[in-house]
Amino acid sequence: MIPQYKGVLRREVNINDLIVPQKIRGKEREKKLRMFQRLLSTQDGMVCNHDYTDMRGDSWRQYTQAFDTEKKVIEYADKNSKTIREFEKILEGISNSEDFDLGALDGLDVGIASLTIALSATGCAPISSCRSHPNSTYVDRPTVAFFAGPQIARKLLRLTKDMPIGLFSDDIEQGYNGILVFSNSIISMMDYGQKLYKNLGH
Repeated sequence: MIPQYKGVLRREVNINDLIVPQKIRGKEREKKLRMFQRLLSTQDGMVCNHDYTDMRGDSWRQYTQAFDTEKKVIEYADKNSKTIREFEKILEGISNSEDFDLGALDGLDVGIASLTIALSATGCAPISSCRSHPNSTYVDRPTVAFFAGPQIARKLLRLTKDMPIGLFSDDIEQGYNGILVFSNSIISMMDYGQKLYKNLGH
């Protein structure tokens, strides 16, 4: 049984303030951008994700492999569960089993892995992701946090049209403005990844 969450799907992206707020200019802005590049290369984690690893530069081939793996695992868990807890228990078991090869998911949660990789292939810098879990205090629904420049952000926002996807920009790491993409279902997150692939993949 695939979880369904409840919540408003806001679409509010301040394009001009992405990464570095517009009010920061000149040499201060250049310095902050240099610091930002070092931040993305860190090996020590971030405040919002202590297990952060640099995921920039994934390919669309990696995305298709991740999507195929994710789809297979979710279909299996859905078919063999009658409750959300059973669904989560099956996914947890699969993660610790040798019966499924989850290497293509690069250690990411089943349900948001392929979208996270699609965002990387699009040119974004994912920094944190979670599909949400029962009694989770981290996120209350499937969410991916990432950095993107204005040009890419406009494309991502346009592709949310007619989809149950939310996009919201905010200070997501030490004064740097990024974007949260979220939905009330992991299926919608996967569908959004497919839309990115069909429209932006090359």
